[in-house]
Amino acid sequence: MSGRGKRILYYAITTAAGLASVACAVLTAYSAALEWAKLPSEYLAVFIAAPCTLLLLKPGVVIHELGHLLVGACAGMKGISFSVGFINISRGKGVFFQLSPAAGETQVIPRTSKNLRRRMMAATLGGIAMNFVVGATVCVLFFMLPKTPALVFFALLAPFQLYEGIAAVLPAELGAGRTDGALFSELRRNTAESDVFLRVLAAQGMLEKENQTLKLILDAFTEDEEYARKQKILVAALAGYISNLDIRQDQEEKVQPDLPVFRNNDQRKEWLRNYKDWGLWYEDENIGAMYYKYDFANGARLIAEVYQEPETEPVPAYESC
Repeated sequence: MSGRGKRILYYAITTAAGLASVACAVLTAYSAALEWAKLPSEYLAVFIAAPCTLLLLKPGVVIHELGHLLVGACAGMKGISFSVGFINISRGKGVFFQLSPAAGETQVIPRTSKNLRRRMMAATLGGIAMNFVVGATVCVLFFMLPKTPALVFFALLAPFQLYEGIAAVLPAELGAGRTDGALFSELRRNTAESDVFLRVLAAQGMLEKENQTLKLILDAFTEDEEYARKQKILVAALAGYISNLDIRQDQEEKVQPDLPVFRNNDQRKEWLRNYKDWGLWYEDENIGAMYYKYDFANGARLIAEVYQEPETEPVPAYESC
């Protein structure tokens, strides 16, 4: 089946699942209402709060992404960022708002590269499993326990937990990216694309460790010390390796300016001072470093490493290169 046919089938199945979720929520509300002789104010509040929560807070997406984090942590993965809708929680940046086409996204890196494929498969299925477990558990409790306002509230949201799991388990390539089912399928089939993905993931884990080491070294030594220089070279090499594996393939490649003809050393120094014209190559938010590169025709590469130094009394914030 072609990619377009798969997308059409995906949207057909998810639309049917969405309609079924709405029908189940309506039947749940009707079943609860039958047991209440009169509708007290708290139960009316439940019927209003449930759809508002579903539309504004997206509990299905939240549970799904938390599942990735929880199972990923159990599989030896380290959470880097967690986003739902316009809210993003990221290491180094904290909480901020963003515009993203994806309903939710969780980024993890491995603490070790051992059995990385299996551990990533487990983390990928974690969100789906969490949706099904939470949704099914609430549905069972709804029919076993007395209909309290809290139970009815969660029962009204439970069908949409199941819908979120169904939408994620189906393999499809969408405008916002691959579904969990598509990623799991590639990992299981050991495709070339999944190999590159795992190599990037392993390199990101190594880069995170070396960044932490670099922080400790810079706390103990100056930037000109041999230990610091070697560690900075290692961090830059890992960053370059990740870049060469097309970790930023979704971003448009910038065209570097042509190399001018230098007539004296002053022109060369001026060109070096304008390193930002080369274009930002990689930014490490953990240590506040930015890397600018220029590729020469003979295959050589010049890298400018820039650190944002924090403001201290009486020295204002500045950049060191």
